[in-house]
Amino acid sequence: MGLRKNKFMITITDLNGSRNFVLGDVIKRIALYIVLVFVLIGVLTTFYVRYLLETTNEAKELMSDLQRQNSMINEAKQASQLELERLEGKISELGEQYGVDLNTSLENATFVQDIEKIMLSVAETKALFDGIPNGDPTGGQGRISDHYGYRTHPVLHYRQLHAGLDFAMPVGTPIYATANGVVLSAGMQPGYGHMVEIRHNFGFGARYGHLNGKYAVKQGDFVKKGDIIAYSGNSGLSTGPHLHYEIRFISKALNPINFVNWKQENYKDIFQKEGQIQWQSLVKLLSPQITNKAQ
Repeated sequence: MGLRKNKFMITITDLNGSRNFVLGDVIKRIALYIVLVFVLIGVLTTFYVRYLLETTNEAKELMSDLQRQNSMINEAKQASQLELERLEGKISELGEQYGVDLNTSLENATFVQDIEKIMLSVAETKALFDGIPNGDPTGGQGRISDHYGYRTHPVLHYRQLHAGLDFAMPVGTPIYATANGVVLSAGMQPGYGHMVEIRHNFGFGARYGHLNGKYAVKQGDFVKKGDIIAYSGNSGLSTGPHLHYEIRFISKALNPINFVNWKQENYKDIFQKEGQIQWQSLVKLLSPQITNKAQ
């Protein structure tokens, strides 16, 4: 081993001869190897960190999906609970409405009998809604443009009772029967223009005025609720295309709006709004008829 220009030289002798190594070159190689090792470690570390980040992001997305699913499940459970509570409330309401204790019925095995009572009451209400005018005669196609009550007539220009409800709509709009009945007349009437008058059950009737003259029924025809009877027009004392709709009880005009808004869900409302009609007597009349039918 010797010193050569500030560098160490190592001589190794064996059977094959002697070899000289300059220590500076060895150190350079070692340093190069160390740098390469660190670069490799750096590259591997970068890939590993990137892998960890991707794995973490996937885990976050998975967790987010699980949270969303859990939230949806909770919302569905809450909606189901609300619907159950609504149904329970409806059942209680039916029980109070028809004098049936459904909770007690479930406990004492009389539930079937009580359901029969409720179905009988439903049959009664169906008879009411089939035989007495209810709902919109335009099928929702008309807009209420004038109400029942005293007003200055738009053509005659003097104050009088407007005995019906006006629905503004284009000429030719279908008009529907609002209850079962028989056609009393279908033709021209003073003031009404082309008009269909139907006699319904229990003393009720309806008039459909200012039609276009294209009738779907004739005098003596039997009609069912929902049948097309005519088409809207602008005939008679009219200032624009519309349907004039009247409801009468024993020939006396009633406010049609109460019957247009009358539904099975609020069927009791009509009893207060049209108190002049003996509803209790009518219900008593209906019950035996339906009871006999059920038997």
